[in-house]
Amino acid sequence: MTDVERRKQERYAIWVDATVQTQGTSISAIATDISGDGIRMQSQKPLSPGTEIQITLKLKDKNEFHGTVVWVLQSLIDTLNIYEIGVKSNLIVIENLKFNTYSGREKAIEDILATIR
Repeated sequence: MTDVERRKQERYAIWVDATVQTQGTSISAIATDISGDGIRMQSQKPLSPGTEIQITLKLKDKNEFHGTVVWVLQSLIDTLNIYEIGVKSNLIVIENLKFNTYSGREKAIEDILATIR
């Protein structure tokens, strides 16, 4: 089964600044695509697969993605190490509303996309 066949939800390309919180540490990142199942981002700091994290997209509405790092790919762009990070999301919070079901997270993504576009 390919990655595309395993995905339940459509992924949406975005380019949004984000902050990642993990174990008392905060790092900057850029979210590059989202779905109700997860988020892909780029950062100059690596994270290890299995790490529990919270991601906040820098948007006008308060939001949080809670999830687990699933994979990390390292690239060298110019002279910078860039880490592409895939996160499996199990909870999305928007303005204190929690979305932890498949249909709920799908609705949350629609709301976030409406804010971005």
